[in-house]
Amino acid sequence: MKGYTSRRYAGIPLGLTIRRSIAKTWTFRLRKGNGMAGTKVGELIQDKYPYTVSDPNADHCGVGNKTNFATAVLNWQTVLSAQQKTEYNRRANIKRVMAGYNLYIREFRLGLT
Repeated sequence: MKGYTSRRYAGIPLGLTIRRSIAKTWTFRLRKGNGMAGTKVGELIQDKYPYTVSDPNADHCGVGNKTNFATAVLNWQTVLSAQQKTEYNRRANIKRVMAGYNLYIREFRLGLT
């Protein structure tokens, strides 16, 4: 155990199984080796990579999808009548166990409504 306690990062001993991030600088993950890149199958490997936070607004391709989905949800909550919702629930239960809400969102996003 002497070797394990001598290596530290931010006061945390390295060599032990660390998961998650340390001080928002590094992220550690633990996984089993798969025989690739010099690893033994089933041997625990600890990966270390820089801490990152993805920017949800950086993906301009996703903005249209987010807007479309938000519009579909808003329509279900405010525009559709109770009778229309009942009809979607009936149609959703004919072939599969599904909620009418999910069927409406699917059809709205595919442009079928």
